[in-house]
Amino acid sequence: MIKILDEHIANQIAAGEVIERPVSVVKELVENAIDAKATRVSVSIQQGGLEQIKVTDNGYGMSSDDVRLSFERHATSKIINAKNLFRISTLGFRGEALPSIAAISKVEIRTKRVADANGSYLLIEGGKKQKFEPVGCPNGTQVIINDIFYNTPARLKYLKTITTETNHINDYLTKISMAYPEISFSYQHNGKQIFFTRGSSNLKDVLLNIYGNHTHKYWIPIKAENLDFQISGYIAKPEFNRASRQYMVFYVNGRYIRSVKLSEAILKAYHTLLPINKYPITVIKIDMDYSLVDVNVHPSKLEVRFSKETELFDFLFTTIQKKLQEINLISDVIAPIKKQHHISNNQQLRLENQPNNFSYQLNKNNKSITNEPINIDKVMQVHEYLLPQEHNLQPYIQPEIQPEIQDEILNNEYVRNNDISDTKTKDRIVARVIGQIHGTYIVAENENGMLLIDQHAAHERINYEKIMNKVINQQIKKQDILIPIQLRYTNAEIAILIGKKEILDTMAIEIEKFGEQTIIVRTHPDWITDDKIFDYTTYIIETLLHHNKQVNTIDLLEESVIKFSCKSSIKANMRLSKEEMERLVDDLNETSFPYTCPHGRPVVILYSNYELEKLFKRKN
Repeated sequence: MIKILDEHIANQIAAGEVIERPVSVVKELVENAIDAKATRVSVSIQQGGLEQIKVTDNGYGMSSDDVRLSFERHATSKIINAKNLFRISTLGFRGEALPSIAAISKVEIRTKRVADANGSYLLIEGGKKQKFEPVGCPNGTQVIINDIFYNTPARLKYLKTITTETNHINDYLTKISMAYPEISFSYQHNGKQIFFTRGSSNLKDVLLNIYGNHTHKYWIPIKAENLDFQISGYIAKPEFNRASRQYMVFYVNGRYIRSVKLSEAILKAYHTLLPINKYPITVIKIDMDYSLVDVNVHPSKLEVRFSKETELFDFLFTTIQKKLQEINLISDVIAPIKKQHHISNNQQLRLENQPNNFSYQLNKNNKSITNEPINIDKVMQVHEYLLPQEHNLQPYIQPEIQPEIQDEILNNEYVRNNDISDTKTKDRIVARVIGQIHGTYIVAENENGMLLIDQHAAHERINYEKIMNKVINQQIKKQDILIPIQLRYTNAEIAILIGKKEILDTMAIEIEKFGEQTIIVRTHPDWITDDKIFDYTTYIIETLLHHNKQVNTIDLLEESVIKFSCKSSIKANMRLSKEEMERLVDDLNETSFPYTCPHGRPVVILYSNYELEKLFKRKN
């Protein structure tokens, strides 16, 4: 038999959908305060919010009629008609928050408008109005929530510890304070002040409040605008990172959201600048016409739907990538190094003009090389993996590339929104080489202090970009192996490899079946040194055998370049002459990102003059 639910039960069910835990209450009340144009919002909780949640603001307040009506289901001042659903400009709009909160707690509300002589007081317990009377109170609204879930004990058992619930509230309030730096937020737990923001309208002030004043040197402001989107906020230098993705924070029209797609755009922009399993810290604000975003996707309103998601992805990626290319990313101890032009004792010397007489130069050999270069179009398009979704090689396009090839690349569909003529002249590492420590670190100096350069990481970056430039410039050639490599596999594995000959061809590897359970490898790319030919070919082949699905050729190509750039680079405990160290620094300065190796480890660290003087007690 079908029956209409009792209103009280229906309200409790609705409350379960909207109010999952104490942070849900805090979120709804704070967002109401922001919608009421408050400039000060105070949040005070007891026992993780389970005992009490108090939110006080200096916003518009409500009339006596509105305060009573606000606790009715679907009562809202923010949606007038159906058209408003497609242009939502407020944080709250469903009209379910206050009645849902009241259904599972004891609620007191005091509110007053500027124009009213008296305010209003309303007491509700378990959804039932107990008292309503005029009261003297400041302008604005104060809501006190006591004993959340007191009448639904089954809900309490699903909550975590007080510490966990408190952490959820902490996380929300830090995020909302970053979204609205013009609002002063105060937050207390069990009478103890957790944090306070001044409402200075300066986002960096809020970031320093949250992450600490010592982080001031890490924050990089970003700002960009096109016809559809405005992007602003801060990104952190790669050296200041976290082991979790959750520190990539997004706001759309003032609303905190989660977006896997936008996170991918940021990770793509930081590509090769971060260590493995490390993620950037960013605060990105995106403003757009309200019709371009649907926030009515999920009850939590954390997920949204963009009508121009691909365009937003590209714009965010290129904005952050360009900013990272423009700034100096040398890891420093105290003060950032000044941007200057590179000065070197042998500035006129270049590797290509020197005899092959120092240890880190790649060995050349006299084997025959096929005349036909590897076709970059095939590399980019095998299995329809197009560059915008998978990877971007724009950082590796250097000025020396032939103009006609450059135009072809930039006009192709898989590289867009990047104009290399727009790229700022890259900074140079100002360094006068002094010597070497343990055959591993180059010691250099400049007017700002002492620099330590990891010679292996530096050479990795040089090799990586040198090879990737060849890929972009279509200069990678197949090179014959004088004594072809024979490899034994099962017949099933050989069938898989024969089916992937086109992919192997893009990797400059030619194979053919040779009898039963044997294949012959006849070529390798010309950038692989003699001692790494076997390792390279078996690495590519084994990778293809262990990928049951379609292989991302772009990623495989770059992974192989990163891996074997490392294997071909100067190792630790390798002594270099001063001339070799100076040439290494010169070559490092020819790269687009001289600050990290392809794995994201720092290449250069600066000890400022101030830090050195502190170490020797010359400064306090």
